[in-house]
Amino acid sequence: MMKSHGRSGTVIIEFAAVIALLVALATGIADAGLAFRIKHVLRIASREGARVASVTPNLTQDDLVVLNVVEEILTESNVDLAKTTRTVRPGGPATGAPVTVEITYDYDPMFPAIGLALGHPAAAQVNPS
Repeated sequence: MMKSHGRSGTVIIEFAAVIALLVALATGIADAGLAFRIKHVLRIASREGARVASVTPNLTQDDLVVLNVVEEILTESNVDLAKTTRTVRPGGPATGAPVTVEITYDYDPMFPAIGLALGHPAAAQVNPS
């Protein structure tokens, strides 16, 4: 019988490389899932804010009605409000101009390549008719 002492070391190194790759892959998938969840919540919040804004008479830039709706949705979805920027561009039935609610989120992915796939910040626009 011949014993190969170098083979067990090679197997351990290959196993460590495969495990590291699988952990990185699983972490990347979880990170991407979290990013897409946040983007989905931002879209829902901006859409609902725009719906409220489109039926609010005499809407102004500083009107808290829309921002309260948006913040409530974000809070209920466990989105960190400190990382968001919320902007309301008034319009609505009185002016005939579109209402725009834009929410941006400062997301720091564990793997920067994931950020490339996220696209632009979520925004919804409602044109009153």
